Amino acid sequence: MGKLRTAVFSAIFSFCAAITLANFVGGVESFPGTVKDLSTWGQTPNGPSAFTQANGLYYDDQSQFGSGSYNTKAATVSWGQSVRMTTTITKPSAGIALFLTNNSAGANDYGSNNSAFWALSFEVNASVSLDRLGAGAGSHGGWGDSDRGIFAFQPAINHPYTLQITPLSTNSASFAVYDGPNGPLLESLFYDNSPMSVPNTLHISIFAEGGSFVVNSVAIVPEPPAAALATSAVLGVAACRWRNRRAMSC
Repeated sequence: MGKLRTAVFSAIFSFCAAITLANFVGGVESFPGTVKDLSTWGQTPNGPSAFTQANGLYYDDQSQFGSGSYNTKAATVSWGQSVRMTTTITKPSAGIALFLTNNSAGANDYGSNNSAFWALSFEVNASVSLDRLGAGAGSHGGWGDSDRGIFAFQPAINHPYTLQITPLSTNSASFAVYDGPNGPLLESLFYDNSPMSVPNTLHISIFAEGGSFVVNSVAIVPEPPAAALATSAVLGVAACRWRNRRAMSC
């Protein structure tokens, strides 16, 4: 039994080390510290200048870049899971979009250049009529049927919101916006008419549409199955120790 415990704890240690390296700790990426984790994330060519990290992911186009993407290399979201991104737009005439993509364009390209994706667009514009949240899916850089699913809610500058996408099938997903990381639901939409077949395993892409913003966290909920397996292993060893103390038989 001692060898089993050693093997289990070694596996848990290796798993935790891998998760820590990947920065999705317990399914949550909080962008800790000031060094970007480029083993977990890819970025468009202008990314090194446009994206910075300081206990959060910051984007500022400085009137030079116009747009950029920050994309997961391995971390993915499956049907029935959700990706939740908490973000604050810090300048007017700015926008950010949360994408779930098939990664056909690779981790160093724009989220909108993938051949299949879900996307939730979040904008604050100087013209009130253009302040919107939009949901859509498309292919090869196009938004497809993006005019369907425009949110009535108008976001405010310098206020945190949480954007959520839950893929449900090849052609359906739900979209929601919350007031802050733990606030109430502000609006939600269901989309069931993707112009492309969107696969089960989807990479996360943060798409910058100009201006500036900070991303406080990106979470995959429920957390990936590997984390649940590690938790089960810990509980199993704990239960075995308890039985060993009672019956000296484990």
